[in-house]
Amino acid sequence: MWHFSAEDSDESEAPRKRGPSAPKPVEFHVVDLQAGNKEWHAGSGGDMMTFPDQCPKELPAKEVILLGKVLFGRQRFAFEVQELDRRPAAVRRILKRAEDIDEARFGPSDFGFGHGNSGDKGQRGLSWLDAWKACNLAEKHSIQVKFQDIEKVDVCGSEVTLVLSKAPQCYVKPEGEPAVVNMEVAKDITGGARSIKFRSTDVLPDGFEKHTRLEFSKVRPMVAKQSPR
Repeated sequence: MWHFSAEDSDESEAPRKRGPSAPKPVEFHVVDLQAGNKEWHAGSGGDMMTFPDQCPKELPAKEVILLGKVLFGRQRFAFEVQELDRRPAAVRRILKRAEDIDEARFGPSDFGFGHGNSGDKGQRGLSWLDAWKACNLAEKHSIQVKFQDIEKVDVCGSEVTLVLSKAPQCYVKPEGEPAVVNMEVAKDITGGARSIKFRSTDVLPDGFEKHTRLEFSKVRPMVAKQSPR
């Protein structure tokens, strides 16, 4: 079992300054995530979508991306969930939403900057770049658990269960906003979950280098070292 300190009582989403001994946040791969009655499984599904371009590409119609993070400076875990939909209607809706946001902030543009010109996409096929933009702009959720709210940790092989004293905090990057935007406080999507269960893997998928995402077996002792209680 791990033991955690109860130093962080901040309820806000504003970034906290890391203490001199707090490591930078680390990421780890998550393949399955369960929060209360909600479940997500990383991977793709549905038909393959072909996007005409100079080099035509095939991408799955739907994909679920899961990511685990340890935010040492804020004394918490964060589990990110993004459900991608690359079907034409969904891509057009997301691009249109992004254009509406840009126009509300900066006014209409006749120069085609940003995500504009979505109107003509109904008249032509979508490109791979359109699909990529839509994925970047898709809604993303973050389920965050403070160390101090973890009553018990059960580890069984690659499966970890966090038993909680209170429901996690939820944040969202709204649809149409770029990936770099700060997340907003959101309604609890877990239904008041009192446990978080996830399965990780030390075998990183293709495209992920070890310097960008650690194996969870290496993350565990780092958490224990930062929370020695």
